Amino acid sequence: MKTTMIGPPGWSRLSEAKRYASTASAPRTFNADQRTVEAVLSRGSPVVRSYGTEKLRISKSAVDLSRLQSGGVPLLDSHNQYGIDNVLGRVQTSWFGGALVGRVKFNETEQGQRAMGMIERGELSSFSVGYTVNSWSRL
Repeated sequence: MKTTMIGPPGWSRLSEAKRYASTASAPRTFNADQRTVEAVLSRGSPVVRSYGTEKLRISKSAVDLSRLQSGGVPLLDSHNQYGIDNVLGRVQTSWFGGALVGRVKFNETEQGQRAMGMIERGELSSFSVGYTVNSWSRL
């Protein structure tokens, strides 16, 4: 049986854990010239909410990536949608690989430069992704 890998050119499931591990140094995918980094956008990790524990299903059948794939998703500072100073960059593309993974491009603004510098120096190692749930199931 032949399996199809889902991801960008050069991606492999075996290297995923190494590529996205939190370390005190810049991610291996950071590219200063392109102003980009590849990052885990969501693993669907359980989160305690007022109504119980929420666990998102991260798969092609469960996640609608149409807006994300169209380049229509800005990278915001702390989910703040109010004002252009909160836009740090854009999610350029995304794919599934044991998690929802994407390539982020930082803006050439003071705020984008600051966020990119923090990534490059290993000071910032995670993202928080906003989402809308269209249907729920109880497990």
